[in-house]
Amino acid sequence: MTCLGTTLIYGDSVQSSVGMSNIRRIIGVCPQFDILWDALSGEEHLHLFASIKGLPLSSIESVAQESLAEVRLTESAKIRAGSYSGGMKRRRSVAIALIDDPKLVILDELVYR
Repeated sequence: MTCLGTTLIYGDSVQSSVGMSNIRRIIGVCPQFDILWDALSGEEHLHLFASIKGLPLSSIESVAQESLAEVRLTESAKIRAGSYSGGMKRRRSVAIALIDDPKLVILDELVYR
């Protein structure tokens, strides 16, 4: 197979495992469909994804609280996500995508015509 080019994100190639490792650290992704576990609260979701992102344990609580405040979910932080409205679920997904102030955010939305 012949490669006609490559995609670089902030100088790192998506074709390289090292490049992708670097890219994953600087991007946030908000998928079209919310990734939710009904039994977890909004706060627990933020803790989980901050851990996955590799944030130090000492900063996870403050990052989660700041993220929830940015999307106006502070008052419902401890409520199980299964009882969230559709809008609350989207805001929570946006908060997850914005963890650790990414340089690039991918917002995946399908538009019907």
